[in-house]
Amino acid sequence: MFLSQVRMEYNHINRWGYLPPWFL
Repeated sequence: MFLSQVRMEYNHINRWGYLPPWFL
């Protein structure tokens, strides 16, 4: 599912703090 993939990418990128919590 696309949303699952986006969430995985979000979790991976979130380590660096690029995306805010409200992105999803």
